[in-house]
Order: sequence, then structure tokens, then C-alpha cells
Amino acid sequence: LNMANVSPEFSSYFMLMGYDRVKFDFGTSLKWKPSKDLLNLDLNLGITDAADLYIESNFTGLSGELFNTNNAAALGAYFLGNFKLKNFKLSLKDNSLRDKLIKLAAINFKMNTNDFKTYMISQMDNFTSTSGGNILFDQYKKSVKKFINGSKKIELNISPSSPISIAEVSPYFLNMTVNPDQFIKVLNLSITN
Repeated sequence: LNMANVSPEFSSYFMLMGYDRVKFDFGTSLKWKPSKDLLNLDLNLGITDAADLYIESNFTGLSGELFNTNNAAALGAYFLGNFKLKNFKLSLKDNSLRDKLIKLAAINFKMNTNDFKTYMISQMDNFTSTSGGNILFDQYKKSVKKFINGSKKIELNISPSSPISIAEVSPYFLNMTVNPDQFIKVLNLSITN
């Protein structure tokens, strides 16, 4: 895409970062094995030479018989209880975008890039010190710091010990403001590089 044609205002930022034209990549894979009760859905959304966003997911409990019903309530109940998440991974892979964004932001703040990275990390530390913490929050801080300082990837992983449905996880989700650690534990949620 020629960004100047799509959004002149937005394109100026891309040009300042050195991207005159932007090429988007999109890939997907869907594998459904009814006999093994498995559904795999993978997506790859990317900006060529800038960054890639990968989504990998595996589910159980998708029956072909579902498609023979017109009963919305039955479908809703089925998806709440029978359709279960086996694992999910969201990955951001940087190819050049992070460094170019940091450089552009540093210029706007009238700082060099190393000072700006230090500033971003200190702002994150200030915010997180007043927000409390949990296991996931600590992983988030550590992974974001590593990403800012040069790691090429950051990932969010959900891998419960056994497949879990929306109905099974909803009590933990509703109680998350009181105790997020239970929600994190039941989903085996992690953020890594």
C-alpha cells in the first residue's frame, strides 16, 4: 500500500520511520479433525520488514452435528460448555518496527534512544509499583523490558493443564479483580520472550 493514498496523516509517521510503502502479509491455517475432536487455527498478520503478529490456537469439542441446528440457545450453550481451549499463543515478532518507533519517539521527546528506553522502563516501573502485582504482571514487566532492550519477540501463552471451556473459566474471570492469580493459574497464562 502507498500509505500517502490511504492516510496522508498516518503515512507521514511511516515515512519518518523509513517505510515509504507498506506491504501487509496475511496467512492462515485451519485444520479440523472431527474424528480426533481437534480444531487448529493459526493466523499470521504482518507488516513486511516491520513486524509479524502470530496467533496459534488449538480447541477441542467442535462437533459437525452443530451445523445441523438452527437453535441459537442450543448453540450458545454448546459453545459455553463443550467447545474448549486447549492452548493459545499470541506472538509479536519485531523485524524493525520497534527500533524505528523508539527512535521516532525519542526524537519527539528530544532524547537519544538509550535515554528514551530508560525513560520508558522507568515510567513502566513507576506505574507498576502503584498497581500491585501478581505472577503475570511480573512476567509482563520483565518481558516488556527485554523487548524494549532488544529481544525480537514477546509472547502471551495460555496452556491450561486440560482443555477448558468458557463456562469453566468464567467464575475465575468474574473473580479476577479480587484474585487474578487463580485466573492466571487455571489458564496457565504466561508472558515470555
